[in-house]
Amino acid sequence: MAVVHLHPGHVRPVWTGHPWVYRGAVGREEGFFLPGDAVDVVDPTGKFLGRGFISPESSILVRILTREEGQQLDADFLAGRIRDAVATRKALGLPSARTTGFRLINSEGDGLGGLVVDVFGDTLAVQFLTIGMKRREEDIFDIVQSSYPCTRIYEIGPALHQ
Repeated sequence: MAVVHLHPGHVRPVWTGHPWVYRGAVGREEGFFLPGDAVDVVDPTGKFLGRGFISPESSILVRILTREEGQQLDADFLAGRIRDAVATRKALGLPSARTTGFRLINSEGDGLGGLVVDVFGDTLAVQFLTIGMKRREEDIFDIVQSSYPCTRIYEIGPALHQ
């Protein structure tokens, strides 16, 4: 797995929980990766800070999805986060008789940086904001459809930051 090493002095935002690694904070990249691959983010001493999808054409180089070293960013990971987002909305009473339009998945707010899903009645609108999420669209569509009842699901675009 490729590794992104942060510059000294640029660690604090990531260390304190910010999910974005800006290009200017990166000292060097180590290893081979394709756009959208999972990469590890480490401090200048090599200490693990997180894992996320890399977007080489974006000013936000990495959106961190997990702080657990060794956590795979696979379909099971995505399914868990999507199910958690659905459960959170249900706990909030959504949908309701008065509210049938709401954000089901709110990108970083649900630990799924680069993915937004909105509900409009029985229709879902999915937006992929990063190449990492776009590369996993088939899994995401399958998981979303099995996690939330809908008649139609559409992809909204283009807002993709490669």
